[in-house]
Amino acid sequence: MKFLDLVSCCDECLYKSYYSGGRSECTKTRTILPFNEGHTIPDWCPLPDYPSNAMAKQAAEAKDAGEREVKAWAERDQYMQSNVKLVAEIEQLRAVTTTHLMRIQALDAENETLRAKMKRVNELNADNLQDLDSLLGGKP
Repeated sequence: MKFLDLVSCCDECLYKSYYSGGRSECTKTRTILPFNEGHTIPDWCPLPDYPSNAMAKQAAEAKDAGEREVKAWAERDQYMQSNVKLVAEIEQLRAVTTTHLMRIQALDAENETLRAKMKRVNELNADNLQDLDSLLGGKP
């Protein structure tokens, strides 16, 4: 229905006028009406919708907007949960990395200690070789 429930088809509209050859025209839009189609309301009709139709359309649009908002919030919640999981995984990886770094540092310190001991062993071996050389009188 259009225009305060007074117009239910083009035949009842004040903008319909005879055009030519049994055809009619919508004088508001300057559009020729399809032949023998005066008993319907075309989608392009310039008359305002009947208020109840407009309200129903507005309610449907509001419902669609509400459903889109609910969907957007659900997607946001899913995204946030995913982020929380990722942060937990990152923290776990940080802890493992810290443990590994501490182990590497301990191994580096142990390696330095072993190098110092090896250096001392080499020095002692060199001293012993010199002592042995001097005891043997420089003969092999």
